[in-house]
Amino acid sequence: MLQFWTRLQKRRALQRRYQSGDTPWDTGIVPPEITALIEDEGLQAGHVLDLGCGTGTNLIYLAQHGWEGIGVDLIKIPVEKARQKAEQANFADSLTFYNGDVLKLARLGIRGRFTLITDIGCGHNLPNSKLPEYIAQIANHLADHGIFMWYVHCPTDRREFGISSERVKELITPHFEMQTSSIGDDIVAKSASAWYRLTKKPHS
Repeated sequence: MLQFWTRLQKRRALQRRYQSGDTPWDTGIVPPEITALIEDEGLQAGHVLDLGCGTGTNLIYLAQHGWEGIGVDLIKIPVEKARQKAEQANFADSLTFYNGDVLKLARLGIRGRFTLITDIGCGHNLPNSKLPEYIAQIANHLADHGIFMWYVHCPTDRREFGISSERVKELITPHFEMQTSSIGDDIVAKSASAWYRLTKKPHS
């Protein structure tokens, strides 16, 4: 019950910030870790699932390069903005946005497997006890040889929020192989952060 109320409180806090326009994370800039997949590596277009999609910046970028995608966000305001942006960019037919819980994709009607799954600042907001379920669900929705790009904040001596590299390794070991990891700083959040590029283990 405590975890439920904690998530409810986080949801309400995010709603208030979107209502007030206090969303510094919504930069409108696609992370270089994502653009590198397309522009440097030439990753072939497929189907992408963006968890915590916000206002759709990353999905619209991918749609511009031939991708079809689904975005999920807990907060209604950014989902409505994402739909509007997709409509204006003429990608309403190739992009679908859901307002819902990333832990309950089946309830939203999301099935099948995706070439690419992205989580850019979503999973680290979930309760620690829910993370194994979350990662297993992602593995279930990722196609063989697919890529999972995961961005998280890292806890520090001054800030407990985030997921440590040790915890990440523990979570992914049953399902994923780690291709690359990069530790840095989130300038907007003024926090340590990390990018992980993962591929699914065979038969996971």
